[in-house]
Amino acid sequence: MAFDHVFEVTEILKDIVKRPFITVGFTALVLMLPLAVTSTNKMVQRLGAKRWLALHRLVYVIAPLGVLHFWWMVKKDVTEPAIYAAILTLLLGYRLVAKLRERRGARPVARPVAQPRPNA
Repeated sequence: MAFDHVFEVTEILKDIVKRPFITVGFTALVLMLPLAVTSTNKMVQRLGAKRWLALHRLVYVIAPLGVLHFWWMVKKDVTEPAIYAAILTLLLGYRLVAKLRERRGARPVARPVAQPRPNA
């Protein structure tokens, strides 16, 4: 901001409108700051596990923003951002399916343990 637009707010706003990937990337960066600050064991104790976990669920918003930022930033070949998007989709899809199974009370399919037969 300082070197490119010499702190001219109108020029900065024009640049943000012209290049929305900057806004998305900056939003993701700002959302990551509380996660970085609260990632120590001391902060987990200070916040309490439930509040810490709720805060760190922001990663489910930040990760897609990061992929979107990368996708919009690339000019021609979107192969690499597409790979990141596919990996993120698989990982988040897996988490979603696991959470839905947990809520339904479904347990992983396990083989029954063989019981000894009583002697007849």
